[in-house]
Amino acid sequence: MPWSLLQQTPETETLDLYRAIIEGAPAMLWLGDDIGKCVFLNRRQREFWGVDIDDLARFDWGRTLHPDDRDALAEPFSRAMRDRTPMDVEARYRRADGVYRRLHTSAAPRFNEDGRFVGMVCVNIDVTEQRATESDLRAAKDALALATAASDLGWGTWNLSTGRTEWDARGRELMDLDEDERDGNDWFARVPREDREIITEAVARSGRDLRPFNVTFRLRRKTGTERRIHASGTTETTPDGTATRATGLVRDITEEWREKQFQRLIIRELNHRMKNLLGLVNALVSQTTTEGRSATEYRTALRGRLDALAASSRLSVDADADALDLHGLASSILAPIRADRPDAVAMEGGPLRLPIHNGRMIGLALHELATNAAKYGALSVPDGKVSLSWRTESRDGRDCLVLTWQEEGGPKVAAPGSRGFGTRLLEHVISEDPGASADLAFAESGLRYRLVLPLD
Repeated sequence: MPWSLLQQTPETETLDLYRAIIEGAPAMLWLGDDIGKCVFLNRRQREFWGVDIDDLARFDWGRTLHPDDRDALAEPFSRAMRDRTPMDVEARYRRADGVYRRLHTSAAPRFNEDGRFVGMVCVNIDVTEQRATESDLRAAKDALALATAASDLGWGTWNLSTGRTEWDARGRELMDLDEDERDGNDWFARVPREDREIITEAVARSGRDLRPFNVTFRLRRKTGTERRIHASGTTETTPDGTATRATGLVRDITEEWREKQFQRLIIRELNHRMKNLLGLVNALVSQTTTEGRSATEYRTALRGRLDALAASSRLSVDADADALDLHGLASSILAPIRADRPDAVAMEGGPLRLPIHNGRMIGLALHELATNAAKYGALSVPDGKVSLSWRTESRDGRDCLVLTWQEEGGPKVAAPGSRGFGTRLLEHVISEDPGASADLAFAESGLRYRLVLPLD
């Protein structure tokens, strides 16, 4: 405001103008001397403490300070007075009605014309409700963090305008983010391109339709492994419908997704096994010799093989355990073949506990290999043999299983004219995890299968 306009106000004298500004200010203002004693309080500050302006000489603000806050205030106040520096501090003070209120004090040193320090000029702001609200928000946030941690859920918010994200501890863990990674691209860049489009469209549609979003996407962790994340929440928009912020919960559904994929696979596998079952039973019957056996002995031997076949089929798809022992799994699946021909299959490999998902997939693969070997391969003839071996090795910092199945002494092998379910299972389905590979070779000397599978 130009000075000419200022002079048109009712308070034309400078002192009267200052007095009007200070007394009418919507904040508590006060002046302190060079030892910290109040020498002036404006109207709001006097009303807060219930002090008459003529009683300032006898007023001691320190007596209104909450006893528990004295030590916390003493150090910053003493330092500001000693070093003639600004001060920002909070403490509780007793109001005139006896109620303690939290005041935020901002103080700056003041000097006379000679440069001598003469005290502090200060502003007090009552922040009691603000701090209570902040405390409630922290408590709510802590409660949310406990709830999400117990339910394996993470919380996050994504500012679509600035790209900044905020996550709780579980959210950062799920999204594989460090504490200082707040840019949305820190995780969005690790989402496959086609899934980014799915996320973007789901968030935009949520804003347009004013409905929650539910989206599942793949996220590549920094180690190279891929996880599947489900996100659900709401989208804030501007009045014109532009999405500005997405807030919601995330959870890792990788194992659930694998379970569903496995269930679909099992349905296809069961259909496939039904076609092969009679052929496999016929192979078992033909390999169960009658020579030197009575009818009862023959029936007992055949029933044992059929029971072993049923047990191995159950073990390869059972989900009751949290891990499977590879040696026990292979022994169970190959038991029907080894019943009369213990030397037909050689197994070599140390003890190895497989994650349930990997174990079941390998069980399916071994069952497929054993079935084909008994019907068409090395185990369909008396002199044929199979060697099964496994080991673990580190590849790109990840522990991997290397499993090899080698047949020899059987009929000449040729690649099939078309890829059936069994071949697709061995070559593609079982190796769809990132970092896995499978090689099925139809050499004339015998079929060879090699599987590399990460164990994390």
